[in-house]
Amino acid sequence: MPIKSLHEGNQMAENSTSEYMKIRRYVNGLIFKANGQSVQIPTILELAKKFDVCRQTVSKAMKELTAEGYVIGRKGIGSFTNPAKFMEHQFGDRFPVIGILFRDGCTTHLSAYDAHMAAELMKKITLLPAIVRIACIHDTDPEKNAEELEQEGFDAILWEQPDEKRREALKLLIKKTGIPVITTGNIYEGFAGVELDLEKAGYDCARLLIGEGRKNPVFMGNYNPWFRQAHGFRRAYEEAGIKLNDKLFLKHQNMDALKNILELGVPVDAVFNHPNQLRNEVFNLMKEMDIDIEKQCRLICNSLAASVNPDFQGYVYCIDFEQVAEKAVRMLQTGLTKGKLQPVHERVDLKITKQIKERNLQ
Repeated sequence: MPIKSLHEGNQMAENSTSEYMKIRRYVNGLIFKANGQSVQIPTILELAKKFDVCRQTVSKAMKELTAEGYVIGRKGIGSFTNPAKFMEHQFGDRFPVIGILFRDGCTTHLSAYDAHMAAELMKKITLLPAIVRIACIHDTDPEKNAEELEQEGFDAILWEQPDEKRREALKLLIKKTGIPVITTGNIYEGFAGVELDLEKAGYDCARLLIGEGRKNPVFMGNYNPWFRQAHGFRRAYEEAGIKLNDKLFLKHQNMDALKNILELGVPVDAVFNHPNQLRNEVFNLMKEMDIDIEKQCRLICNSLAASVNPDFQGYVYCIDFEQVAEKAVRMLQTGLTKGKLQPVHERVDLKITKQIKERNLQ
């Protein structure tokens, strides 16, 4: 089979799967919305029109949902939700259903950062009490995206760093439904949100280096959203009257560039490690090149990277996922209670510690 045909075949299969899953999620949403009652489900023809799919896809989803006990078929009348499935999850009044999404909304594999954030959010949301669903949406057009989110039947949404298209979709969704939407990881105009104060973290880290007399730091990861850390870092040095070498602000996580800088004999006396480098590549490079990481070159990394390397030495900025989740869920609770959420913004500081062998110094 030609390559093009294989690609088209795979794409059709993926589309069919996503359409099928939309129907399953829609029916599950009806079960929770019904609050322990049995409600009639639209006909196969109506569902096919609603989701713009063929009737065969709807039939497959409904047959499986019926076999699994989510749907009850009543001959000559139609299909209904099974309230028993609702009672498997809760008793009494219906819990709100909260959707958690990440970045482009299609994320299925979570990074260490996203996984920690999801874990803290889920722990706190379930204690509201509420039902949590890590959601995944597929359309990229803002209007279709908003429609897909509406079909999910969420009572509120928490979204970690939604991109521009998804923010447009969220604005359309809020305008139409009024459901609370909270962003984490960054603050966006028009949305309630909680962010880590990366600029202050960069500033505070730089102040520590300046206090040690370090004037030639390498900053790794000089791009969004870490521009905020870089901005704070630069500001501290500017206030101290120290001019930094712009060539030492590396745009990417380029270990080869760092190694080349060190081999050329550039007097690097600190390295600010990018948050995504969890394997401690910088620490290992310093060890390989026999560079003293206490006196000669101070290292700085985040708490996730430091936690996987007990031998790490240097400054650690601690990501307080719990506090971000606590503030976000407090906003969520306000939105669910009042039915409307003002676009309030909150920031969480990143505590900095000095980590050396055998003991930690605050």
